[in-house]
Order: sequence, then structure tokens, then C-alpha cells
Amino acid sequence: MQVDSDIQVAYESGTDFSSEATAERIVSFSTQFLGAYQMQHPELDKQQALTSYIEVISAGIEQGFSEAIGVLEGLNVLEGDIEGNIDKTYQLVQDGIQGFIDKISIPEEAEQSTSL
Repeated sequence: MQVDSDIQVAYESGTDFSSEATAERIVSFSTQFLGAYQMQHPELDKQQALTSYIEVISAGIEQGFSEAIGVLEGLNVLEGDIEGNIDKTYQLVQDGIQGFIDKISIPEEAEQSTSL
């Protein structure tokens, strides 16, 4: 079965599959294209582009977690540690996305002072 083979290859690669490392990979990959998104949407100011981009990546993240859960349910392994790790990873991803938003967002006061 291809899934078993893919899992074995991933395991043997030495990749860290902890909740923390997985969440970090998801957040890093998901957030790296903000600049390209802004270039594709010049009609949006920086904050509008960030908000819109977050909506797009959040939908993808939700879909990804939903599909992963579906696969694990299909394999009858979504229980115990696996279920807990998925929940933990999901929360860490949400925290990471919020951290990205906080880092990139321009506080309203700072934006007003730079435009004066």
C-alpha cells in the first residue's frame, strides 16, 4: 500500500514529527508567500492584504487538518496520543499564525504617525 510506504519513508528520513516541529513547518510554509500575495493584490493596503492572506491560508490549514483527520479515521488510528498530538499541533499552528499576524500588523497609532 502506498500510504504505508510513504509513512515508512517519512519515518526513516529522520524528520521531527513532534507537534512543535510539525506546527513550525506548517506556519513557516503557510506564511512565506505574503509578499507575493501583496504583489498580486496591489489594490489592497498592507493590513487588508494581511487580513485577506490570513483568510486564504487559514482555509487551507483547516482543509489540511480535516483531510489528515479523515485519513487517520479511515485507518482507525485516530485515538489516544495521535488524536492528542493533532489537537496540540492544531493549537500550535493557530498560535503561530497569530504570532505572525502580531509581528506583521502595523498598530494603528504607528501607521498614523508615519503618514503625517
